[in-house]
Amino acid sequence: MDGLAVAELKSVLAPLSFLVPMAEKPVAYNYTPPPGVPVRTGKSEDHWVRIRDARPLIDQLSLDKEGFVLLRQRSAVKNFYDEDEIK
Repeated sequence: MDGLAVAELKSVLAPLSFLVPMAEKPVAYNYTPPPGVPVRTGKSEDHWVRIRDARPLIDQLSLDKEGFVLLRQRSAVKNFYDEDEIK
């Protein structure tokens, strides 16, 4: 993927949350923890990240090189605003 092609892609800037590095392993309970134990440990912070629309490059992406590929997926849904159709 060449840098010029990437720079020309449509994109949005969005905040993504990342866990702040810490000495101990972070924990998140999916049930009520013992008394005095927090449900979650660790702290996250948002970083603004540019997210690009890679669909124009779909045929140029390689799992071995970029680490991901995009696949086309058709949907039977015609109107995503129609609750009955979605159900």
